Amino acid sequence: MDETGPYRLVTPMSLVRIIEDTFFSVCRYWGGLQNAFDCFGPVRAMQTGIGSADLNMVWSEGPLTREDAPWVRQVETYYDQANLPYWWWIFPRSKTAETIRLLKDTGHVYLLSMPCLLADLDDLSAIAPAENFAQPHKFNNRHSREYPNHLKVARGHECGNPVFSRGSWIPAFDGMTNQGVTQRSPAVIIRRVGNQQDLSPWKEVTFAGFDFSQGDRTSYDRFTDAFPLDPASPQQAFLAFDGGKPVAASLLFLAGDAAGLYFITTLGDYRRRGIGREMVLATLHYARAAGARFASLQSSPDGLSVYEKAGFKECCRVDIYGRKA
Repeated sequence: MDETGPYRLVTPMSLVRIIEDTFFSVCRYWGGLQNAFDCFGPVRAMQTGIGSADLNMVWSEGPLTREDAPWVRQVETYYDQANLPYWWWIFPRSKTAETIRLLKDTGHVYLLSMPCLLADLDDLSAIAPAENFAQPHKFNNRHSREYPNHLKVARGHECGNPVFSRGSWIPAFDGMTNQGVTQRSPAVIIRRVGNQQDLSPWKEVTFAGFDFSQGDRTSYDRFTDAFPLDPASPQQAFLAFDGGKPVAASLLFLAGDAAGLYFITTLGDYRRRGIGREMVLATLHYARAAGARFASLQSSPDGLSVYEKAGFKECCRVDIYGRKA
């Protein structure tokens, strides 16, 4: 079934479900921030407004059949009207021969098979935080993977509130102050983004680190300016400083006993210094303190070794399709 050739990885489906559910939850959340999370029959679609296909996600939470072709056409129109590219993510729960045939018949092509990694946060090095460690907000697991209640579905598509429905990374650290600062060494400080003053450099680091087009600057700012900065938010951003200069960033999404890591990047001149690994480990420690048991991410080839060194293991792959050029 993997278009790159034979691929076999034996993983308990319960762990794969954690990866899938966390991804679906953050997509709903990001789309909700822009009032752009929509349902087309069994298909889910969201828009960030950014002209980068990997930030406009389409997925289904079960297999599709040829009877779903009209919904696929509606998805195409949905993105055409917004003049946005998109990726269609096929996770194990929806990957069947009929699903793949439907996508191909509607003009989609296979792009890549992306590793999905999972870390058991109980395996993190047990180093006690400093006395002034700022405990993250504890989330109510009863609503852990539901669509956020304060975010409304756009344009009247009724998706309900389904329950259980990009790569980047901190080792044992000395602690976090009540300002949310993690200091691993005198040179590198990792801080939770809690105000607009820190959000501005976070945007600069991630925009440069992922090499976005300057034409996406306005839409990127609009998307990230909608990020809640409240410490009780399920989403938290982190920024690493080297000698006072912001050089690395990460984004954490908390969904009860699971967490997802996204937007992990280090500026080019500061790579291969271990800062990325520090970033990941600090984010993981924060997630564990917030009540998460597992953390997941989807990795590019460039970041795979960094994540494996931080304790992540590949559990499955997601096949990604896009429209023919």
